[in-house]
Amino acid sequence: SLAPRRGAAIAVCEAARNVVATGARPVALTNCLNFGNPEVNDVYWDLHDAIAGIADACTALGVPVVSGNVSLYNESERSRIAPTVVIGMVGVIDDVARHCAAAFASEGDEIAVAGPLAGRLDASELQRLGFGVNAKVAPDLDLDLERRVQSFVGEAIAAGLLHSAHDLAEGGLGVAAAECAIWSGLGLRAEIAELTHPPDGERAPFEAAGILFGEGQSRFLISYAREALVQLQDLAARHSVPLRALGTVGGSRITFSGVLDVSLEAARDAYEEALQPSA
Repeated sequence: SLAPRRGAAIAVCEAARNVVATGARPVALTNCLNFGNPEVNDVYWDLHDAIAGIADACTALGVPVVSGNVSLYNESERSRIAPTVVIGMVGVIDDVARHCAAAFASEGDEIAVAGPLAGRLDASELQRLGFGVNAKVAPDLDLDLERRVQSFVGEAIAAGLLHSAHDLAEGGLGVAAAECAIWSGLGLRAEIAELTHPPDGERAPFEAAGILFGEGQSRFLISYAREALVQLQDLAARHSVPLRALGTVGGSRITFSGVLDVSLEAARDAYEEALQPSA
C-alpha cells in the first residue's frame, strides 16, 4: 500500500465531493472495508491505518459513520486483494430548486477549477496505465483545504451561482472535463498552455500531463455564467480557495489549447464503447 491512512481519507473526501457537487450537505456515511488476512502484520497495518484515515476525514468534514461492514481473509495461497475501502455517503439538499448537475448547462458559460490547479501524476490512473511514470507516492491531502473547497462549492450552488459542478478524481481535470462535455453534448475550449512551458522545455509534456491527468485532491470543475465570476471570486477569497478560470463551454470539440484537441464524438465513442482488456 502507498499510504492507507491517507488513501482512506481521500476515499471519504471524494465521496463528500460527489455529494457536495449536487448541492447537498453530506450528513452520514457507511463503509465496507475489504482486506486480506489481518493476522499478517502488513495487512493489519493497512486495516488499522485505513480506519484511522476514515476517522481523520470524518472529523475534519463533520460527517459521522453510521454503519459499516468488514470483509477479511480475501486471499488465496498466491495473492490477496488490494486493500479496498468503499465509502457510501448521503446528503440533504435544502432547496431542490438549487440542485446542480455535472454536465455542462449552457453554451458560452465559463469554466474554472476551484482548488489547486496543477496535479502530480503519482498514484494516478495515467500512472497505472503505464505511461512511463515511476513515482509511487499517494496524492497529498490537506483536510482543512478540503473542507474550505467543499464549503465554497456548496455555498456557490446554494446561491445559484453555478450551472454545473464535477469533482476532480480518477483521471483528473482532463477526464472530468470530457465527462462534463460528453454528458451535455457541449464541447469546451480551455487555455492551459502558459502553464505547460517551464524554463526547461523538455519538461513541458510532463507538466501538461500533470495538469490534465494528475489526481490532486480538493478540486472541482465548475461552470457558470460570465456575470457570476466576480461574486464567485469574492466567495472563493472569503474561503481562501484558489479559483482558476480556464475557458468556455461550447462547440463540438474538447480543446486544451496547445496540449489536447479531440472531437466530442471521438471522446464519446471512447467513453461509451471502450472495454478494458483483462489482465
